[in-house]
Amino acid sequence: YDYDVFFYTGGQVLSLTQDADEFVNDYNCQIQDGYVTWQRGGPGYSQEIWLYKDGQKKPLARSPYGILETEPRTQGGQVAWLHLDPSVGVHQQVYFFDGEAVRPITSDRCYKSSVRIHSGQVVWAGRSGSMDTQEVFFYNGQQVRALTQNAFPDLAPQISRGQVVWQGWDGQDY
Repeated sequence: YDYDVFFYTGGQVLSLTQDADEFVNDYNCQIQDGYVTWQRGGPGYSQEIWLYKDGQKKPLARSPYGILETEPRTQGGQVAWLHLDPSVGVHQQVYFFDGEAVRPITSDRCYKSSVRIHSGQVVWAGRSGSMDTQEVFFYNGQQVRALTQNAFPDLAPQISRGQVVWQGWDGQDY
């Protein structure tokens, strides 16, 4: 199958990605405030992150085959996602599009997941240094800091207006 992204505007259904290549898929789409983002790729093809608003589509990331761009999340025209280059190991980086430019906001050698964005602030779960469990990290628009540092897993962070919530285990209940 060749999966595409469709957008219901309230009055009509638009096809944002329809193409003839059956091996390239468009998936993992999300919408917020009229901005639509998705990832695009397939076996032997580049991996890409796209953004759509008011009839305009643009690629935010186009990586060669083998490099993975995944989990795009959007809010207010900004986008955060995970970038994985297997040539340097299985360490993902968090990338951020601020509405004008794309930049990495992490550069460590750690596993990451569950990236979320709100008002230019980004959260994710990941491992830091020698930690064996996932912790929650927060980018406030300027710098990254760990919100948790414990021996228990902290997962699935969400963010809204600078407030962050996540699930974790306190080590007490089995």
